[in-house]
Amino acid sequence: MNRSITILLSLGIVVVFCGLKSEKDLAVDKIPDGLRKNANVVLRYSDIILEVHSQKKATYSEEYAITILNERGLRDSYFVKYYDNADKIQRIKGTIYDKYGNKVRKL
Repeated sequence: MNRSITILLSLGIVVVFCGLKSEKDLAVDKIPDGLRKNANVVLRYSDIILEVHSQKKATYSEEYAITILNERGLRDSYFVKYYDNADKIQRIKGTIYDKYGNKVRKL
C-alpha cells in the first residue's frame, strides 16, 4: 500500500527542500531572461544522492530548489514523496527564500 506526504507551501518565491549543502545564489534576478519568459516555475537545481550502507540499508536524499515566478506556479509548490512499509521517512526539511535569495523561514 502506497502512502504519500503532501505539503502545500504558502506564497514563497524560492522553495528549497532539504538543507543547502553549499551556499547557492537563489535571487530571482540571477535567472536568465530566456528561462523566465513564459515560465511559471524554474527548477534552479536538483541533487539526488543514494548512499548504500549495506545490502539491507541505504539512504536516499533529495535536494532541489524551485523558483515560483507567479501564482500559476503555486501548483508546483507541493512536495509529494511516495513510500511503503519497506521505506522509512526520517525527516523532511524545507526553506523559503524571498526573491532576493534571503531566507524567510524554515519548514
